[in-house]
Amino acid sequence: MRRKIGLILSIFSLGIVANATDVTTQAGKLAESVADDLTATTLTITGEINAADIAFIAENMTELTTLDMSAVKIVAYSGEPIITGKKAYAENTLPAYSLMGTKISSIVLPLGLIEIGEASLSSTPITSITIPETVTTIGQGAFSKCDELVSVELPASVISVASHAFLDCDKLAMVKCGAGITTISQSMFARCKSLSDVTLSDNVNVIEAKAFSGCSTLANVSFPVNLTKIGDEAFQQTGLVEANLNHCGNLSEIGEWAFSRCASLKKVVLNDNVSSIGEGAFFDNEQLAEFNVPTSCASISNYMMKGDANVVAENLLHDGVVEIGDYSLMGMNKVSEFSLPASVVTIGDNAFEGWTALTSLNVVDHTEVPQLGENVWQGVDQSLATLNVSNATMFDTFSTADQWSDFNIKIADMTGVLDDLFVDCINAYFVGNNLVVKASSEIVDMCIYDSSGRQYLNIAPKINELTIDASAWNCNIYIAKIVLVSGETATMKIARR
Repeated sequence: MRRKIGLILSIFSLGIVANATDVTTQAGKLAESVADDLTATTLTITGEINAADIAFIAENMTELTTLDMSAVKIVAYSGEPIITGKKAYAENTLPAYSLMGTKISSIVLPLGLIEIGEASLSSTPITSITIPETVTTIGQGAFSKCDELVSVELPASVISVASHAFLDCDKLAMVKCGAGITTISQSMFARCKSLSDVTLSDNVNVIEAKAFSGCSTLANVSFPVNLTKIGDEAFQQTGLVEANLNHCGNLSEIGEWAFSRCASLKKVVLNDNVSSIGEGAFFDNEQLAEFNVPTSCASISNYMMKGDANVVAENLLHDGVVEIGDYSLMGMNKVSEFSLPASVVTIGDNAFEGWTALTSLNVVDHTEVPQLGENVWQGVDQSLATLNVSNATMFDTFSTADQWSDFNIKIADMTGVLDDLFVDCINAYFVGNNLVVKASSEIVDMCIYDSSGRQYLNIAPKINELTIDASAWNCNIYIAKIVLVSGETATMKIARR
């Protein structure tokens, strides 16, 4: 049955005529019910319809801007191929691609609807959408490229939202996700450049790849407490100012490039349970100043913090980091002093390139020289930078190691005995310009260095007492490494008064 409402609104200045049609129909009969009202701009339907009826609207009612299906039940369809060539469509489902690209700017969905199909409302000018509390599933790209859509609230009934669901919605500013959603799917809100207000339920445990990528005005996100994973590029090129994940105790993985190129990001706080941070995860964040590498994370991935010039590096790496990846810390050009954890065994290509302010590098806790990739210190004037080592043995080891040897290597200025394990067995002191050494057994090796690491003596006296003329030596503080035939060893600091 068709009732044509005489809402003919003549706007003479614009020459526009609008009309509305109200129909009650049966499934498959909408074309008959509408009859000749194909130019209607408003359509209200009651009764039952199927996929063929919705296809009829999209193909024939090309001027339609308002569609009210609140009193409609969508029943199953089986018959000739329609829409995308399918022969069957389920009940209570807005068929995939069915209204894509139409002029519909206002739509009221059926109250019993269960699924909003793939791309079903994509590229339409809808300004808002009320999703019925019966809907459980939203298909891939269902609302993508809806350029006029301003806000979305997903009810608790929605448990699955496929990838790209709201991709490229230029004016989308507010999103609220109900308690049923546990996953923010791939590219779900990607490139929504006006998005600034996001509410996520604490039931969300995964934010997939590119979920918010390109949301350039998204400055703040309250990260769900049950979050376990943030996918690749999830927040790349967003407007985030701070990423506080300290309360996310179950978070273990941050994907590649996840927070890269966030021009306003100043602070990142990670829970110590994060064990995996992907390549380039915090790449090129020029404003980033506060950052901590979690104690569970043993590897600084390739490009992880490349270009983050303002990071305070004093406590950046914890003792437990084993590997520093290629280009991972490149461009931190404000760091003057840095301590390399003793746990580090491998440093990748160009890892410290561009550390132009570096004047002091501490490796005093190292007992082995870390392996280096190519051009690790590219751009650093190593001749003006001091490499502080713990003792004479490490001085010799670093002095012969490729790339390390280019530093100004010095034995760290440490007071007292450096290794007091066998100090009772060995005594060394100055009497005037003479160095006196006494030991409890035969001395089989003795090396003397000054505090800068220059060697003055290397002998194997094979006696337990000796006096050495040191009048030609030109400093007052020396480091002695003495080995006894018994295997006892001491490395000690000796002062000439």
